[in-house]
Amino acid sequence: MPACRLCCVLLLLLVCPHRASAVGTRDAAALAAMKSFAGGRSGLLVWQSRRSGPLRIFTSNLDGTGLRQLTPDVSSKDHIAPMLSPGGKKVIYYETATLTESTFYDDHVGQLMIVDSSDTKGSTAKVLLTEVRTFFECRFARWIDDDTIAYIGKDHDGYTYSISSGASAKIFDYPLTTFGAIPNRQLTWAIDGGNRLFEIKGGVGLQKQDFNGCEGNMSGDGLYAYRVEGSSHDFVRMQLGSWTEETFFSNHDSALPSSQNYIYFPQLSPCQGYLAFSASPDQHNHFTSDYDIFILPIDAKTFKKTGPAVKYSFDTALDSYPDVWVAPQTPTLTTVELSATNGVLMPNDKVQLKALLKDQSGAPFKDVVSWTVSGGGTLTPASSGSAVSEATTLFQSDGTAGTFTVTAAASGVQGTLALEVVDLKFPLLINCGSNDHDVSGWTRDDAFVSGGADWTNPDSVDTAGVANAAPALVYKSVRHQSPHSYRLPVPDGKYTLRMHFADAYTGRSMTYKVEGVELLKDLDIASKAGGTNKALVEELTVTVSDGDGLQIEASGTDDVFEAGLELHVISIEKPPLPEAGPAPGDAGAVSDVASPDAGVGTRLDGLQGGCAMTGERRPAWQLALLLGLLLALLRRRR
Repeated sequence: MPACRLCCVLLLLLVCPHRASAVGTRDAAALAAMKSFAGGRSGLLVWQSRRSGPLRIFTSNLDGTGLRQLTPDVSSKDHIAPMLSPGGKKVIYYETATLTESTFYDDHVGQLMIVDSSDTKGSTAKVLLTEVRTFFECRFARWIDDDTIAYIGKDHDGYTYSISSGASAKIFDYPLTTFGAIPNRQLTWAIDGGNRLFEIKGGVGLQKQDFNGCEGNMSGDGLYAYRVEGSSHDFVRMQLGSWTEETFFSNHDSALPSSQNYIYFPQLSPCQGYLAFSASPDQHNHFTSDYDIFILPIDAKTFKKTGPAVKYSFDTALDSYPDVWVAPQTPTLTTVELSATNGVLMPNDKVQLKALLKDQSGAPFKDVVSWTVSGGGTLTPASSGSAVSEATTLFQSDGTAGTFTVTAAASGVQGTLALEVVDLKFPLLINCGSNDHDVSGWTRDDAFVSGGADWTNPDSVDTAGVANAAPALVYKSVRHQSPHSYRLPVPDGKYTLRMHFADAYTGRSMTYKVEGVELLKDLDIASKAGGTNKALVEELTVTVSDGDGLQIEASGTDDVFEAGLELHVISIEKPPLPEAGPAPGDAGAVSDVASPDAGVGTRLDGLQGGCAMTGERRPAWQLALLLGLLLALLRRRR
């Protein structure tokens, strides 16, 4: 071929690219990332793009295959705002006269179009409605279900359209005179391009809230609206009615490449498990910037990311306003979550355990659950017997102390939970600090403390006249350094906590949290005790209710330290258990909870001795024995 002819051919290829070559370059690594992200799931993406000149709708499969232009080339027309149907088979879009940067933000009137998502040539594209409006830029409609579409009429009001019947129905009057508002799928709220929220009541849109930013949208569950925040450009959701705001994906988030992390145009998938959006290299212009399409896996309830974002478009032209649909997966059991009403028990105690079965989306899943325990004790029942999404069993300690591991299993998936059975003697007396100064009846702190170090006071501590003071040797050493903490593995209940202090110096401030509550703040030991090396006892009433023992956190600006801890039982709580016998609340139902810290005959209700009229029902064997004795006495008297 002559050189001049070859040059002409090459020139033609450069200036007149074929439509199929304009879809952008995806290298092997990008395609592998898309395939890995899809994980065998079926799904589709659609978006608007300027890569072929006019704005057209493009599509791709979730695994990266099938990238193509979806809508036909129509002279002097732009195609914008694609939305996939809930079943993924149809795409609606908006056809309007060719837009320019100056007309892009105008109050458009155009046509509502529909095309099959499987189309390869745009041949199935057709007009559903003429003279419909956008709500600003490139949002104009919402799928309510696979047959019904909500849209904005030429009169700016809200309507629904049935594909099967071809009929439209007004659902609300929009109170403003430009653009319009798009409702949620439940037709209870609507949002417009100015992020104004309207409650739909009695056929009228009643404005309830007005937020800054743009690109307002509505979640499929009917609970939230979301938008691009005006100053930070973060994606923020607003709870409908309460108007609580929460950022769920941040501009310049680490899930994005640093070269392309300016985010815009958010759209949740119908299942709310995925977020489609565009990102640019710090460019904002909605009409000309180099935005590309990304998909982010998210939690369906919080909208927070659950993995990295995956990039799906690589063209230097504008790619914006994406939507994503992912086919529902066959539910499979993925997690078994275990919980206990109390994770710390005394010997011979019982505790109810619960197993929650969930599928890959976090929804309840039903299966037969079997229970086992290692280390001792028994579980009743050992199986749920039938398929359930929530199973319960009763653990009975065998009287020995230790850690017992309970396992709930179903279809090869299992969850485990460790239960502590502790044989603590109350009152619990803990000598903090060095083990060189043991005190009879007081236990070392090693098993209970985390962090900090020992310090021994070279001076003697004066305990004279101090109520409830510990033996003098307890004050000889302390646990110090900020921060450090204690965990006392006691059952849920109400306790008196005594904390023992002495300071050889003045002017020091320290703070203690017990069960997360700040009970001692800026404590100056020497000042409160009346001098240095004087004993100080702080007595606190504390409640443990989380099943994880008593937590004490110590912090201070200079130092923080304590010499000893005492824990006395006021009452130990044992939740009602589903056992045979009187139902909770019956007149005959009894509680045989006893206080480990009480003397013989001491009850948690404060009554002393075993003869108080408590209304308790005696066990059946005792009644039978008493009746037998009574009959024997009567026979002897005869």
